[in-house]
Amino acid sequence: VNSINPNVNAWAQFEKNQINLEQFDQLFSLESEKLGYKIAGKKIIQLLNGCIRPQMVSLVKRCKKKYITACLTNNIKPSSVASSNSETDNHKKIHQVFHHVIESSKIGVRKPEPAFYQYACNEVGVKPTSVIFLDDLGINLKPARAMGMITIKVKNAEQAIKDIEKLSEFSNQESQLIELERQKIYDADSFFQDILDEPFRVIGKVYKKDSNEDIQEILKDIIPLNSQAKAFYKTWVSDMAGVCEIFCDTLKSESISFCLGTERGCSRYHIDNVPMRLLVTYSGQGTEWLPNEIANRIAFEEGLPNEKIVRDCSKIQHINTWNIAIFRGGSSGLLHRTPDSALKNPSILMRLDHETFWDNILQQQQNILTPQI
Repeated sequence: VNSINPNVNAWAQFEKNQINLEQFDQLFSLESEKLGYKIAGKKIIQLLNGCIRPQMVSLVKRCKKKYITACLTNNIKPSSVASSNSETDNHKKIHQVFHHVIESSKIGVRKPEPAFYQYACNEVGVKPTSVIFLDDLGINLKPARAMGMITIKVKNAEQAIKDIEKLSEFSNQESQLIELERQKIYDADSFFQDILDEPFRVIGKVYKKDSNEDIQEILKDIIPLNSQAKAFYKTWVSDMAGVCEIFCDTLKSESISFCLGTERGCSRYHIDNVPMRLLVTYSGQGTEWLPNEIANRIAFEEGLPNEKIVRDCSKIQHINTWNIAIFRGGSSGLLHRTPDSALKNPSILMRLDHETFWDNILQQQQNILTPQI
């Protein structure tokens, strides 16, 4: 019932406090009857029951110590429904866990309306690209993602906690790689196919406070103007800006080194000579990497070919397209390579490094070109 006319149906109007309980009861009955089974709206309200997940409450409390936290909730005006004192007290306690609580019944808009997310950002005082947004409904994640928020779909408490900790605690952990799963945005394939006709590679520096503007400036002479005019381009730039801001937080830096290109040529397994690197493959196959148990590091150090470095080919891993991957370099860093498909065909890879990375590379090249006196 709620999937039909989702922004204006009885449920949407009730959560936006545009109708009272009696009106909801009648409208919901009519809507359900049109689908073949009449259900009184009041009966649905009586069935509403939420449970508090202590693990998630604990996670929010931990996040609150380092970040601004906000609860974005589609809800019903408390006076519209009968609730026990204990339920009311529980809701108040949960709301107190957050710095901010944005309620649909108070502001007259709701998820997944873009205005709801923009209102929340304005209220909290943040840019969408600096936000990590969690929700258990994909329909609520799509507009947040389009605005540049990093989104996490909550399947269960354990998975949500793991994903948040991946992003916020990686710099303090010993793991070689974290990979945050994400869904590909609609229209991505056709857009990228259009810009893959001409190979490109561009580098620059992106500052956390101006990430969106910096990326647009870096790409303004690279991406064709007709592609820049498409709606997806704005979504893509916002996504890259959000990822850049996340990496700035990971490195505890105000800027990062940015690289975006269509050609990749690392055919041999290798370890990057950087402390930490972030990759997102937007088009084409993602980076191929080896779990420690199948990596023959002695063979790698001796310069032997790939087939000697891999102990078990059936356990080779790939970073999925659109996923965010952060991994370590250095002596015990992640062994990885460009997959064969990406060696033969163009793809789109974003690579982020410490803010000094390209400065150091350019300085090294300048030293080589400068005659010695």
